[in-house]
Amino acid sequence: RWSETWGMSFSCVRNTALLKQWMQTDCGEVQLSPVEDEIPPLLTPPPPSEKKSAPPTPPSPRLTPSDDDIVIADATNHPTNHQEEAINAITKFVVEPDSNLQLQTRPQSIAAKDPKEARRHAEEARRILRLSQQHQQDEERARRRREDRLSEAARMWRRTILPNWETKSRKSEVRRMWRAGLPPAVRGAVWSRAIGNRLQITPALYQIFCQHARDAATYHGQEETQKLIPLDLPRTLPCLSFFRPGGPCHESLFDILRAFVRFRPDIGYVQGMSYVAAMLLLNMEEMPAFIALGNLLCNHFLLTFYKMVRSEVEEHIRIFEAAAADLLPAVWSHLVKSRVETPTYIVDWIMTLYVHPLPVDVTARIWDRFMCDGEIVIIHTALGILKHFESDLLAGGFEECMTLLHHIPPDLQADDLCQSIDSVPLTPKKYRGLLARLDRCPPESYFLT
Repeated sequence: RWSETWGMSFSCVRNTALLKQWMQTDCGEVQLSPVEDEIPPLLTPPPPSEKKSAPPTPPSPRLTPSDDDIVIADATNHPTNHQEEAINAITKFVVEPDSNLQLQTRPQSIAAKDPKEARRHAEEARRILRLSQQHQQDEERARRRREDRLSEAARMWRRTILPNWETKSRKSEVRRMWRAGLPPAVRGAVWSRAIGNRLQITPALYQIFCQHARDAATYHGQEETQKLIPLDLPRTLPCLSFFRPGGPCHESLFDILRAFVRFRPDIGYVQGMSYVAAMLLLNMEEMPAFIALGNLLCNHFLLTFYKMVRSEVEEHIRIFEAAAADLLPAVWSHLVKSRVETPTYIVDWIMTLYVHPLPVDVTARIWDRFMCDGEIVIIHTALGILKHFESDLLAGGFEECMTLLHHIPPDLQADDLCQSIDSVPLTPKKYRGLLARLDRCPPESYFLT
């Protein structure tokens, strides 16, 4: 598009150097050769021998002079000050990495530009550059404001809220700030406090479990499933490469998952655990991450999925389906008509707590809400995803819906998804009513705050 705008270009710095050489030398004594086969040569006047022997030929199309000196003047004259300024400006545009400006010589089959058109294109190019610079400045100011806001919030959490957790954490203004997103600097500490340690897991107990996992010669219950852990680690958040063999968090994640298998041999290792443990490790140290994982996965809602008891899993899925049919009737009816089975996507979302389907930064915001409000956020987030992509789902058939639900676009923004979640009116009262009607387990056993 820059070629269309400027109508000329010099595709590399070498061409610019040749331009300077051409402008600073008697054009009647210099013959320039093409730089590359695919790059058109600079416009070069015929050598003196051709001027005398060859019959007159139509002049080669030249760059038309313009008042703004963006184009070069008559090539038969020596360079003037304005021409030198134009050469320097072109050189700056070519070598400056931020502008990404590449100019290309017009093909000889195209006539030279009209001066008015050249001036208009030059002004348009300057306008685009000004807008680009203004956009960069606006983004930089927004980034600084965001960093200042997060820094101030982190100081408040460290100095005021975390030291007085029991009294401060339940205040409405704190919970409103919590739902809006925690500063990354205090996210791990807040998550640890929110999950708690009701199972009284100690560092010594963790070391015992790790040692037993390393020295194990026999297995009991589901402990043999720890052999599956090395297969899943390279596939856990592959975009970060932290958990691949040799990565900075590979051994820590391996130890945490092996220790959990020893801690709960009745469950063992189940695919999806690695994503939950990885998300914890990204925000806290190894020992607090294991304590959080042990207490989190032993909660009734998630434990139902990890035990993989079909009847209980179906009860939880019916809760989501009832909420979707009530709150999102159009998109839910379309999914049913398209024969999209709910377990094909909702099980993966829940068992990985959205770490697998969503970008990491978006998942962190969902976890902030989950730690604040409990399991209702799991169902609410699933409804929010359907709401956010409602138009795409309604426009697609079975294959399009399945592709979208299994491969959520990676450019999804956390603020946009949170707005979609908030637009779905799933209240705690309504959620408790669904639990009482569709789940045999009493609502009090859920992680509800």
